[in-house]
Amino acid sequence: MSRYPARGVKGAFIAEGTAAIFFVLPLLMLIIYVAFEVSKAWLIKQSMAAACRESTRMLAEEYAKEGSYNQISGAVPDIVTDRAAQNTLFFNNIRIKNIVNSSAQFTGDPQVAGSTNPTWVIPSFNCAAPNGSATLQLPTATPTVTVTCTYAGGTNGLPPFPDWDPGIWFGGKFSLANTFKLRSEATYRLENQ
Repeated sequence: MSRYPARGVKGAFIAEGTAAIFFVLPLLMLIIYVAFEVSKAWLIKQSMAAACRESTRMLAEEYAKEGSYNQISGAVPDIVTDRAAQNTLFFNNIRIKNIVNSSAQFTGDPQVAGSTNPTWVIPSFNCAAPNGSATLQLPTATPTVTVTCTYAGGTNGLPPFPDWDPGIWFGGKFSLANTFKLRSEATYRLENQ
């Protein structure tokens, strides 16, 4: 029996192993990259949700401290219409490194057109606050405040998302960096109605 067939088998094994690594290793690296980025997106989303919950809770507490909507005079507490006070008292104090970097990330309900301030639902409120931040509701509506936090990579001092753009493999024709916008929203019930 000759030893040459054994060498041929060894050579075939090395060739097949190299081919397998050539095809499997990039696929494995892609799976790891996607898993990492999905995990990071989930972390960003959960962190922003916590920031929204905290801000709506604080706004609702301030609303209760200032007094609720006065149905006789039609006046609402100043915190409803004063975005500068909202920023100073609440939004400027909520920071999560590289996730919530600016008070500009906090807006109102995205379903309310032009809502740059938190969205207040105040029953029987007979006039609209600036920028559509309060809406006319039936007296039976539940009084709430809604805050939305948006992560748009490359804005407000935020890092790009995804961190490493796979579009460089395709000569920049398939760019993903800064195209993803993640949004979280929280609604809190107003007291003292």
